[in-house]
Amino acid sequence: MSVVRVDHVDGARVIHVEGCATDDDLRMALSSLRDHAGPTVLDLAELTLVGPGVAELVAGLVDTCGAVCVTARRHTARVILQRSGIGDLCVMFTSVGDALQALRLAEAGYGAGWSEGLEAAR
Repeated sequence: MSVVRVDHVDGARVIHVEGCATDDDLRMALSSLRDHAGPTVLDLAELTLVGPGVAELVAGLVDTCGAVCVTARRHTARVILQRSGIGDLCVMFTSVGDALQALRLAEAGYGAGWSEGLEAAR
Protein backbone atom coordinates (compact mmCIF):
# COMPACT_ATOMS: atom_id res chain seq x y z
CA MET A 1 0.00 0.00 0.00
CA SER A 2 1.20 3.51 -0.74
CA VAL A 3 1.40 6.61 1.44
CA VAL A 4 0.57 10.05 0.07
CA ARG A 5 1.96 13.26 1.56
CA VAL A 6 1.22 16.72 0.17
CA ASP A 7 3.50 19.74 0.60
CA HIS A 8 3.27 23.27 -0.79
CA VAL A 9 6.59 24.76 -1.91
CA ASP A 10 7.01 28.12 -3.64
CA GLY A 11 3.40 28.15 -4.83
CA ALA A 12 3.52 24.61 -6.21
CA ARG A 13 1.75 21.61 -4.74
CA VAL A 14 4.10 18.62 -4.35
CA ILE A 15 2.44 15.22 -4.05
CA HIS A 16 4.87 12.62 -2.68
CA VAL A 17 3.72 9.02 -3.18
CA GLU A 18 5.78 6.39 -1.35
CA GLY A 19 5.69 2.62 -0.97
CA CYS A 20 4.36 -0.07 -3.27
CA ALA A 21 1.19 0.70 -5.22
CA THR A 22 -1.10 -1.02 -7.65
CA ASP A 23 -3.06 1.09 -10.12
CA ASP A 24 -6.10 0.96 -7.80
CA ASP A 25 -4.02 2.08 -4.78
CA LEU A 26 -2.64 5.03 -6.73
CA ARG A 27 -6.06 5.93 -8.17
CA MET A 28 -7.60 6.05 -4.67
CA ALA A 29 -4.67 8.03 -3.27
CA LEU A 30 -4.77 10.66 -6.02
CA SER A 31 -8.55 10.94 -6.47
CA SER A 32 -8.90 13.58 -3.76
CA LEU A 33 -5.99 15.64 -5.08
CA ARG A 34 -7.50 16.89 -8.32
CA ASP A 35 -8.70 20.42 -9.06
CA HIS A 36 -5.64 22.40 -8.09
CA ALA A 37 -5.19 25.56 -10.11
CA GLY A 38 -1.44 25.94 -9.56
CA PRO A 39 1.49 23.80 -10.63
CA THR A 40 1.56 20.22 -9.31
CA VAL A 41 4.62 18.00 -8.94
CA LEU A 42 3.82 14.27 -8.72
CA ASP A 43 6.87 12.83 -6.93
CA LEU A 44 7.21 9.10 -7.62
CA ALA A 45 10.84 8.88 -6.46
CA GLU A 46 10.03 6.56 -3.55
CA LEU A 47 7.25 4.57 -5.24
CA THR A 48 7.31 1.06 -6.63
CA LEU A 49 4.56 0.75 -9.24
CA VAL A 50 2.83 -2.57 -9.73
CA GLY A 51 0.67 -2.01 -12.79
CA PRO A 52 0.57 -0.28 -16.15
CA GLY A 53 -2.11 2.36 -15.42
CA VAL A 54 0.03 5.22 -14.14
CA ALA A 55 -0.28 7.13 -17.44
CA GLU A 56 -4.08 7.17 -17.10
CA LEU A 57 -3.78 8.53 -13.56
CA VAL A 58 -1.35 11.25 -14.60
CA ALA A 59 -3.68 12.13 -17.50
CA GLY A 60 -6.45 12.67 -14.95
CA LEU A 61 -4.25 15.07 -12.99
CA VAL A 62 -3.23 16.90 -16.18
CA ASP A 63 -6.88 17.31 -17.16
CA THR A 64 -8.02 18.69 -13.80
CA CYS A 65 -5.02 20.60 -12.42
CA GLY A 66 -2.86 23.42 -13.66
CA ALA A 67 0.62 22.49 -14.88
CA VAL A 68 1.72 18.97 -13.88
CA CYS A 69 5.11 17.27 -13.96
CA VAL A 70 6.35 13.91 -12.68
CA THR A 71 9.59 13.20 -10.84
CA ALA A 72 11.34 9.86 -10.67
CA ARG A 73 14.88 9.44 -9.39
CA ARG A 74 15.72 6.03 -10.87
CA HIS A 75 16.53 5.79 -14.57
CA THR A 76 14.61 2.52 -14.92
CA ALA A 77 11.51 4.16 -13.45
CA ARG A 78 11.78 7.08 -15.90
CA VAL A 79 12.11 4.65 -18.82
CA ILE A 80 9.01 2.75 -17.72
CA LEU A 81 7.07 5.97 -17.20
CA GLN A 82 8.18 7.26 -20.61
CA ARG A 83 7.07 4.02 -22.28
CA SER A 84 3.70 4.27 -20.54
CA GLY A 85 3.05 7.52 -22.40
CA ILE A 86 3.64 10.01 -19.60
CA GLY A 87 6.16 11.87 -21.77
CA ASP A 88 3.26 12.82 -24.04
CA LEU A 89 1.29 14.24 -21.09
CA CYS A 90 3.82 16.14 -19.01
CA VAL A 91 7.50 16.72 -18.38
CA MET A 92 9.57 14.38 -16.20
CA PHE A 93 12.36 15.47 -13.87
CA THR A 94 14.81 13.53 -11.70
CA SER A 95 13.94 15.43 -8.53
CA VAL A 96 11.41 17.78 -7.02
CA GLY A 97 14.18 20.38 -6.73
CA ASP A 98 14.83 20.27 -10.48
CA ALA A 99 11.11 20.64 -11.22
CA LEU A 100 10.73 23.61 -8.90
CA GLN A 101 13.88 25.23 -10.27
CA ALA A 102 12.45 25.05 -13.80
CA LEU A 103 9.33 26.89 -12.56
CA ARG A 104 11.37 29.54 -10.73
CA LEU A 105 13.53 30.18 -13.77
CA ALA A 106 10.45 30.53 -16.00
CA GLU A 107 8.89 32.98 -13.54
CA ALA A 108 12.12 35.02 -13.71
CA GLY A 109 11.94 35.10 -17.51
CA TYR A 110 14.41 32.32 -18.28
CA GLY A 111 12.75 29.66 -20.40
CA ALA A 112 9.23 28.31 -20.54
CA GLY A 113 9.34 26.14 -17.42
CA TRP A 114 7.69 22.78 -17.77
CA SER A 115 6.03 23.48 -21.11
CA GLU A 116 9.38 23.95 -22.88
CA GLY A 117 10.48 20.40 -22.04
CA LEU A 118 7.11 19.00 -23.09
CA GLU A 119 7.25 20.72 -26.47
CA ALA A 120 10.80 19.45 -27.02
CA ALA A 121 9.71 15.89 -26.22
CA ARG A 122 6.99 15.92 -28.87
